[in-house]
Amino acid sequence: MIRNKSKVLICVLSLLLTMVFPVGEKVKAATTDYKFDFGGSSVQWGYIGVSASTAYNKSLGYGFNTPSNMRNVNASGSGVASDAVQFLTYGTKSTNTFNVDLPNGLYEVKVTLGNTTRSSVAAEGVLQIINMTGNCAVDKFQIPITDGQLNILVTEGKEGAAFTLSALEIKKLSDNPVTNRTIWIGGDSTACNYYPLDTSEQCGWGQLLPKYVDPSLFQVRNMAASGQCARGFRDDGQFEAIMKYIKPGDIFILEFGINDTNSKNNTTEAQFKEIMTDMVVKVKATGATMVLLAPQGRATDFNGNLHTAVNRWYRNTTLAVANEQKVRLCDLNVLSSAYFTAIGSNATLALYMPGDSLHPNRAGANELARMVANDLQDLLTLSPTSTAKPTPTPTNTVKQIMGDVDGDGIVTSLDFGIFRSYLISASNLHDLSNKWSADVNSDGSVDSLDFGYMRKYLLGMISEFPGETEPSGEFFTETYEAEQASITNGILETINTGYTGSGYVNYNNEVGSYVEWNINVATSGSYKTTFRYSNGTTVNRPMSISINGNIVHNSMDFSITTNWTTWDESSIVVYLNQGQNIIRATAITANGGPNVDYLRISQTNEPVTTNPNVTSTPVPTSTTIPTVYLAGDSTVQTYNSSYYPQAGWGQVISNYFTNDVKFVNKAIGGRSSKNFVEQGRLDEILNVIQKGDYLFIQFGHNDATINNADRYAAPYTTYKEYLAKYIDGARAKGAIPVLITPVARLNYKNNTYINDFPDYCNAMKQVAYEKDCAIIDMMTKCLNYYGSLDYNRVYSFYLVSSNGTDYTHFTETGANEVARLVAQGVKEINIPISKYVK
Repeated sequence: MIRNKSKVLICVLSLLLTMVFPVGEKVKAATTDYKFDFGGSSVQWGYIGVSASTAYNKSLGYGFNTPSNMRNVNASGSGVASDAVQFLTYGTKSTNTFNVDLPNGLYEVKVTLGNTTRSSVAAEGVLQIINMTGNCAVDKFQIPITDGQLNILVTEGKEGAAFTLSALEIKKLSDNPVTNRTIWIGGDSTACNYYPLDTSEQCGWGQLLPKYVDPSLFQVRNMAASGQCARGFRDDGQFEAIMKYIKPGDIFILEFGINDTNSKNNTTEAQFKEIMTDMVVKVKATGATMVLLAPQGRATDFNGNLHTAVNRWYRNTTLAVANEQKVRLCDLNVLSSAYFTAIGSNATLALYMPGDSLHPNRAGANELARMVANDLQDLLTLSPTSTAKPTPTPTNTVKQIMGDVDGDGIVTSLDFGIFRSYLISASNLHDLSNKWSADVNSDGSVDSLDFGYMRKYLLGMISEFPGETEPSGEFFTETYEAEQASITNGILETINTGYTGSGYVNYNNEVGSYVEWNINVATSGSYKTTFRYSNGTTVNRPMSISINGNIVHNSMDFSITTNWTTWDESSIVVYLNQGQNIIRATAITANGGPNVDYLRISQTNEPVTTNPNVTSTPVPTSTTIPTVYLAGDSTVQTYNSSYYPQAGWGQVISNYFTNDVKFVNKAIGGRSSKNFVEQGRLDEILNVIQKGDYLFIQFGHNDATINNADRYAAPYTTYKEYLAKYIDGARAKGAIPVLITPVARLNYKNNTYINDFPDYCNAMKQVAYEKDCAIIDMMTKCLNYYGSLDYNRVYSFYLVSSNGTDYTHFTETGANEVARLVAQGVKEINIPISKYVK
């Protein structure tokens, strides 16, 4: 009887609450914390009711973007899980999202699904949770909000499944829109999550790894998926999601091989190696710590009393990639076999699902997670202000390794992350031995020069550090290859053997052709400047040598070397200033210069070479001025007078440079990085661009038009791949590429100018980092500049001030302001044409 009265009371309360918080009505809730109950039935206490017909509007602050593609459905759970909404259209890039206005910051989002077989959750255009299985599954994730709004949907997990959502709980964690330090996991069904997370009989080791991780140091994001192979993980969106958020200090554990060896996935071992290497290289470039994990074998891999599975799952290839890329290896294959041998075959089978020798149960997954955590203990306990393993003071029996700042015996991206933290004063290299390991160019200081060499080493761009020997009191020495130079009236060749690096410079046979290096030294003083060259002619090919525009030797000899495959050296001692210096070697005869392989700079006590023949008469130089080609969209293009007052910054950029540089504007409206290439417009530029010219590249606005297949380029995959084509194409012609992030639209919310293209800006920055390419962050420059002005002034920069509708394109006033910012950016990145900025 009492039970029945309780039910009546609950029903009355539910009715009252529905009256107080009717579906679709906005309630007075914290602007940063929300709890939504989806579906057409009663609303749970403390939640906001949302039905399939609730359309987003700014006043409400939440709702579905396309309610016509939603419907209310029942669910088999209780409370908030008693009903749900179903997404009738879906996909990570779908616009059929539930939108919530939120102040920028870091949020935790808790998701409760309705009835479904297997579904994934996407937000901000990428996957967030992979394959939530079973009815009313619950999980949560962290997400940074940078554009004032969360856009979320339930999407593909298994073909034919209903993708339903019962509840969302949103809680703000921080004003800083950056995820906490994260352990990312990529893998298959032996690593993935199973639901309910806390009680499922079957588990992946990644599901239980959080038991062994201090939550104050790391969160764990398990992006592994059942049935997945390396190619699918890279190409189907999981890797894209990780690359969007991964950062220095994070760890990425990557395990594949099991499904890759399945014939249905059609992956050869060579292809597997290429795919794994591709992912490793990209992760290393972010500064995160990369860990490759060799999968466990089968429970039945016993040979008598010995368990061994070393020949399974392309294991040797995983080991080879780890060795070649110099990243951490966790050989779970060997670790698990040792454990299984110790406990015996019967106890091993008890750790696996009934009748299944591959997939562990909860007890088995726990053992595997324990093995992984123990093997990676130094990484998993690494706080932002500590090193993984203290490096002992060197003794006669302990040899230090250049670049190994954590002292674990190998140079990995973990060292890179510690180094990065040190440079931004987030950590300290406490002892002298660490400082020596970090001083990879042996110039006596630990600075950004060493950081650059560390990055190049991890990317495979160099095979050893400039200061590869232990301290001996010798002076700093550094070699600059010909391919690192700026070449004017010459080409990079590989025809004649005997060169180092990837080629040598062949000067044109003319007066004024030159090669120019930008170098950086830690201290001012005397430096021996040595050119490695070949001269296969029968006459000397002298050149003038200038330092920072001043001629220090007007006729340095480059004598004959008998043939073009015999190399010699010619040296002079010059004075260099601390910091950046420009060294130029210019041909002074009609024969041009010799073939030049590299320039080596060595600090010395020798006196500066005297050259009594130096006069104030300048050496003849080429009269060709550099040309800057602009590749971009309608915000860059040139408009004729009939479009006034519309203008692109590219049509006025020359106003902010001297006549020593020429601009050719190839930008055109409606183009993305993708269709600009596919329509042949990049080829038009590459057919005429010359050595010493520049290619400025600004795309992003049209790349983000997801509903236009001709234009759309996914930010962390296709967009990055196309940007690389511009960079590689320009460099192949001896030109200098410069990336420019998308310019800002006029989007002003809550007294803040909004970045409408954060993913494209971040992706472009990743490309600049990975390709070692100059970049001008115009989005940040625009937003910062706009924030310093009165809104009405910024309003006048855009066509909305003229036509009332266009918040994207510039007036002539706006184009000039943006062009001025571009010129300012050119000056800041310190490239040769920077000196021509007015």
